[in-house]
Amino acid sequence: MREDDLVLVNKSSYRTRDIPMAEMCEAINRQLVDFATAWGAITWTLTRDLRRQGFRIVLLDNSDEAEAMAYHDVTPSGRPYASVFCEDILANGGTWTESANSVSAAASHEVVELLADPACNQYADGFDGYLYAFETADPTEGDSYNIGGIAVSNFVYPDYFNPWAKKRRGHKLDHMGLIKKPFEVRPHGYVMRHRGRRDATIWGRRYPQWRYAMKTTAGHRRTRFRLTELAKLTAARQLDEPGGMS
Repeated sequence: MREDDLVLVNKSSYRTRDIPMAEMCEAINRQLVDFATAWGAITWTLTRDLRRQGFRIVLLDNSDEAEAMAYHDVTPSGRPYASVFCEDILANGGTWTESANSVSAAASHEVVELLADPACNQYADGFDGYLYAFETADPTEGDSYNIGGIAVSNFVYPDYFNPWAKKRRGHKLDHMGLIKKPFEVRPHGYVMRHRGRRDATIWGRRYPQWRYAMKTTAGHRRTRFRLTELAKLTAARQLDEPGGMS
């Protein structure tokens, strides 16, 4: 095992020998090369830091949040982790390793988002009155590519968050080259954006109804964290403004 490998562990009721654990883990770790090529060598520093903190991608059965097939968070002691809920994915037409609706792609999704915005506190100014959450896999949710026959999540490149960027020959806005302009939402994806203290979600035109129902009935913990922190920041700015509360 390399120093910068991420580790996948099984805590679900499925027998480990019945899960393509090694293949999924290898594919996700190989995807780190793709991610580092787009996002820079900081990827390896972040990955090693995660390893030192005991980071694990944990396979479980069912989510403790009604709308989440997978998420990443930190323990009360501050240790980061990612949880992927196998039974929930498989019960909704998913597979272990095929297509974007798979356990492997869900795990990959969490990894590329964690590496792009570890503290869940980054936003991009779209110069259209909105701040866009720095989520690297949400806009392309529903798109996946294969590494060694294992599906991993598509993800956006840094220029996706650059309002003036353009897709052109040799210059992509996402890894699969599907997105044509910054802040675009793929058919099965979504983007979270904010204006002042209000938030809104832009849904892809073919976003699955069952996923939409889940995500709109209760706030995902990562979304809640973003909104809570943004509300604090907005309130602090209002206090600092002339005529603000004292």
